[in-house]
Amino acid sequence: SSALSSTCQCANMAAEELMRAYPGRTIRVADSRGASGGQGLVVEHAAMQRDAGLSLLACYDWVMENRFSFHYLFTVDDLKYLQRGGRISSAEAFVGSLLRIKPVLDMDLEGRLIPRAKVNGRGASLRNMLQRFEDTFDERLNPFIILCNADCTADAEKMAALIHGVHPSLEIRHSFIGTVIGAHSGPGTLAIFYRGHGRV
Repeated sequence: SSALSSTCQCANMAAEELMRAYPGRTIRVADSRGASGGQGLVVEHAAMQRDAGLSLLACYDWVMENRFSFHYLFTVDDLKYLQRGGRISSAEAFVGSLLRIKPVLDMDLEGRLIPRAKVNGRGASLRNMLQRFEDTFDERLNPFIILCNADCTADAEKMAALIHGVHPSLEIRHSFIGTVIGAHSGPGTLAIFYRGHGRV
């Protein structure tokens, strides 16, 4: 997401430079307005469109038209990492930690992180995530979903079991939060990436 880092801007600069160096080549940079495993999910779906016969430009158009159907739902276990990354203030981190506040976050239409809920305790945050997933999930759009975790595999497996309880045939792919995102969200981060009703 261009709202989270300069990576998208750097990719656009690189694309312009490469197209000048290699005239006649076509490069498109799609701002997914997302990150982490959800961005990988966008790429997987774009590859499915390619395999179905769409051209490069048609795949680019598909991504731009459908990017807001991708959801990036996650929770963190320790607020100090959000505070270190400048996402919340020191006071918010201090008070939130005292009260055992666990935020449930998503991304808005600009690709910015936004809190969807602030609940008390880890169990409540996982239940809230599951409810939000069910409220926005569209099974017709998801041949699979992705669950990512940062050193909380047991929670990821528990979430997968709860989702399978409602959607027994849904493929759930497991992965890990990468080092860059993990440095900003901390151990205990759990994320669900999927397609569903449009983001707000």
